[in-house]
Amino acid sequence: MKRFVLYFIGWFFIAVGIVCTLIPLVPQVPFYIIGIAILTSVSPRVRLWMRSLKVKYPKLKTFLDHSAARVRSIRDRFRKHK
Repeated sequence: MKRFVLYFIGWFFIAVGIVCTLIPLVPQVPFYIIGIAILTSVSPRVRLWMRSLKVKYPKLKTFLDHSAARVRSIRDRFRKHK
């Protein structure tokens, strides 16, 4: 059930990003990023697609690795304060 809900939420954010593409002045990139992040955690197919992008575009790999390290450090800081 949890997997189905996460699939739905991920595709919902992707759909909102597509709708925002048609509406000027509304940023669509954050919706795409959130949707892909959720789908990557649930779907092996999306995870494989992200890995192939990292191989094809090394600058993207560097950016994603740096972002992941930043997120881990922020998450660890919040865990220490609890």
